[in-house]
Amino acid sequence: MDAGEQTGLGVGPGAGDVMVAGTTRQAALRELIDRAAIHDILLRYARGVDARELESVAALFVAGAAYSGRLGIGTIETALARLRISLGRFQRTMHVVDHQLIEINGDRADSETYATAYHRPIGSAPTDFTVGVRYLDALARRGGAWLITRRVVEMEWQRHAPVNTVSEQHSETFS
Repeated sequence: MDAGEQTGLGVGPGAGDVMVAGTTRQAALRELIDRAAIHDILLRYARGVDARELESVAALFVAGAAYSGRLGIGTIETALARLRISLGRFQRTMHVVDHQLIEINGDRADSETYATAYHRPIGSAPTDFTVGVRYLDALARRGGAWLITRRVVEMEWQRHAPVNTVSEQHSETFS
């Protein structure tokens, strides 16, 4: 039994000639790996923004990647400079990556990702600012890694709401 037969992934010798949904197992496996890598970029983006690690966020984009969204129109570098200033208005943020559609064509891909971003502004009257956005990204494989080459951010909705506090009676439920 070869490695592909043992794992069922079709990665062993001769495994590439078995057809799965109109493509070889090797091609199907490559597509799954690419999809996971592209999804990981969006997760790393969310973590990087929330941790205020904008250098790690910049590493997810090609230099000079086109950007259009709430932070203006220009390059990712100008958008991240504006984002650094914008983040200074918030105690914390939490970006949650929702569902994602990825279309791969060789070494290029397009991704549409829905996300919800929660913001806790700095100030005396605590309110939460929540937005629903779509990240429309074009990506390219460069040196074996996927990077964003163009990003359009479309805001779908926003909401401002007073912060709800948890009473001491119920706080142990959330510990």
